[in-house]
Amino acid sequence: MTARAASKPASVLLIDGDNAYTESAAIIRVLHSFGGVWRLLGGTLWIVPKLVRDATYRAVAKRRYRWFGRRETCYLPDPSEAVRFLQN
Repeated sequence: MTARAASKPASVLLIDGDNAYTESAAIIRVLHSFGGVWRLLGGTLWIVPKLVRDATYRAVAKRRYRWFGRRETCYLPDPSEAVRFLQN
């Protein structure tokens, strides 16, 4: 692990079986799992060089609160949505 990686952990980490994905690769895998047009978009994004994908991911991540706002509390799903979330 580099010093940069230790001081700035990935904001997205996807564990899929024995594989771990971070940054743009994690987002692409999630898009791919949605199916339909999202699967097509995810497949298309794989052809973009990782350096460009990750730089774009970090630029969006850096500005996301400015663009979309920040909440003081976490979202709590209603019972009909709760089945879509992991339970402990």
